[in-house]
Amino acid sequence: MELLDTLERYARENSKTQSVQLYLHWEPGSYSYLFVPSRQTLNTLTNRIGGATFKRKFGSTVFQILSFAPQFCRLLPIFSRHNVLVPTDNRYDLVIVGSHIKLLSFSNYTVTTISGNKANLSRQIEFRQSLPNEINVPKIHSYDDEFPHFTEELILGREVMNPLTEWQYVENALNQLRPLYVRNREWYPMEEIMMAIRDNFSRLNLQDDSIIRQSFDLLENYSLPNGLYKGTIHGDLHSGNILVSDNVYILDWEQVNVNLLITDFFKIFDQYYEQTSSVKPYLQALRGSGLGWKIFCNYSKSMGETICRSNIPFRGLPLLYPLYNVSQKKSKKIATSSMKYNILQKLIDEFSR
Repeated sequence: MELLDTLERYARENSKTQSVQLYLHWEPGSYSYLFVPSRQTLNTLTNRIGGATFKRKFGSTVFQILSFAPQFCRLLPIFSRHNVLVPTDNRYDLVIVGSHIKLLSFSNYTVTTISGNKANLSRQIEFRQSLPNEINVPKIHSYDDEFPHFTEELILGREVMNPLTEWQYVENALNQLRPLYVRNREWYPMEEIMMAIRDNFSRLNLQDDSIIRQSFDLLENYSLPNGLYKGTIHGDLHSGNILVSDNVYILDWEQVNVNLLITDFFKIFDQYYEQTSSVKPYLQALRGSGLGWKIFCNYSKSMGETICRSNIPFRGLPLLYPLYNVSQKKSKKIATSSMKYNILQKLIDEFSR
């Protein structure tokens, strides 16, 4: 297993002495986990995998039950067993594997992120150190670009389970980002944005695509602001990167980029679609009713002046956002197979009924 090779290399290059630790491995989907069965580790997994869908709620409940008798984890066939070489002086209890590898040590209160890319690590560290003081992030203890990784404080808390029903924490995170948004933002008039979208669809040879044409037609029925700001955004503000503890903390700054400031907000609508294949929040915001509309109104009231010089909830934005995103793709194939194109298709289907 490539993961075990990486962990062994980390142990050998970052500790004078190593020892072997037994871990259980679980791979339910896009993330996989190595863990030492203990109450604290299982409680952490309970909080991490919980969410809005039945599958996530069920998995979370199973780990919550197991936390009362961690020893029974070793008897379950859904978990494979692996002996892993670890640093003797810095054992970790939980490994989370996604786009990068995170090692959580509950005894040392640290999280070590193995980046795998020296340039990305340097960029992320430099950016984290320049963040406005208003943004709550874990403190970085150390970093090493020879074997690219960094270690930061482990903040005990829970991730936001459902960003729609726990909107208050998402709103807190977005408000923290305001000083970052205004630091180097630039104003783009709506005429320029719409012209750029149409030009990009011509470049992609999608100007006559049925979904794209119908999206433009639908957009004509809704109001839009005079323009939008572009600036530095978090880029991956899903619920798993919002930690609730004594305060609200924002995690994982690897996908920071310059984009429309509305992007971070609509990530929670995208996350709902990824988990449920439903465009319900988008649809509610467009139709002006339901929880999606309520959240969009709250966002517009608190952040509107920052993102578009107005706190009016412009109902065209939930449609403009995926349309703009599809137009930014590099090729027609990538565009028409993207999640945002699928969202547009489902929205058109809903309004065609």
